Amino acid sequence: MRTDGEADTEAESALAFGRALLGASAEQPGTGAVALRHARLRVLGVPATVFFRADAGELDRRARTGQPPILRLGVLEALMGLPLGEPVPESALSERERCLLRAAPATAVSRQGGYVVRRAATPLRVELAVVESPHWHTALRRAGRFPPTCARAAIAGRRPKDETVAAAEADYYGIGLGTRGCGAEGSGTDGGGAHACGRTGCTGVHLLVPPAPARRRWTPVAWKLAETVLGASERRGLLASEASAARLASRPDA
Repeated sequence: MRTDGEADTEAESALAFGRALLGASAEQPGTGAVALRHARLRVLGVPATVFFRADAGELDRRARTGQPPILRLGVLEALMGLPLGEPVPESALSERERCLLRAAPATAVSRQGGYVVRRAATPLRVELAVVESPHWHTALRRAGRFPPTCARAAIAGRRPKDETVAAAEADYYGIGLGTRGCGAEGSGTDGGGAHACGRTGCTGVHLLVPPAPARRRWTPVAWKLAETVLGASERRGLLASEASAARLASRPDA
């Protein structure tokens, strides 16, 4: 049985591993850039360390209007067919689109004079998801639950018997693969589960295959992932500070 200390150490190494994979983009952004956030969440049925960039303005809008996450794929597809903030005649929409838009949260769209306006936007952009499992094949399967619109990486608790086979399968699916232990001679863990190779900057994870770059396409699946991460973050009380900061910045005397 794992102790709380071991679980914390594994979470810290997953965070360090993810930052190393993201490289320079994980560093503090310059003026006008969107900060990279991270959280340990249960998403798509698996615990994962998720790296994302939040849209503070959209989070503030949702906080003010009380809009919940939108998790129906068909509704997101219908919303994507509308330009953001621009009126579209409802008569120009198909019956299916009108039906799906009626199922959207009331504050996601507005209606007036026979026109419909999309108010909802993607609340965040997922950059990387890192999942873990004792066996490399299970770790890859879990990472594969995330769409390729974000980078995906898996950490196996044990090194594969045949690293060539494991690396080839990970590379085929575009999923990064690492194993516990950095690969340095004599590396391992100390008695409390902490990594103890002693090398500066070591993440405690040996990289076998880097993840494929995210496919930067705006799709309903990518939007649903963002909504799913938002819902998981809200359940943990995260991201409230993002909305508050946007509200303060929008004040005339700010």
